[in-house]
Amino acid sequence: MIARTPAADAATDAELAAILGAGAEALGLVLSAAQQDGFVAYVRLIERWNGAYNLTAVRDPRAMVVQHVLDALPAAAEAAARVVSRRTSTDDSAGSVQ
Repeated sequence: MIARTPAADAATDAELAAILGAGAEALGLVLSAAQQDGFVAYVRLIERWNGAYNLTAVRDPRAMVVQHVLDALPAAAEAAARVVSRRTSTDDSAGSVQ
């Protein structure tokens, strides 16, 4: 049996976090360390299960960060802002029927 070794160009978690942080900053978003760690863990799960179930054509975890996380962040930020705005407007009209 041949021992498998990680590819020489395998992305480290720190490298993925750096790509994520730079991309988020370019989008005008700030991610906490915990959020970055969560997204890196998510990419690692996609990477792990992609081999078994062909979840995506993207194979490089660096590209997964861009195509599966960074591409979705602006929409997620907008949705979160709308939820906060709706909660604030609902809180302002507490007690009234809408």
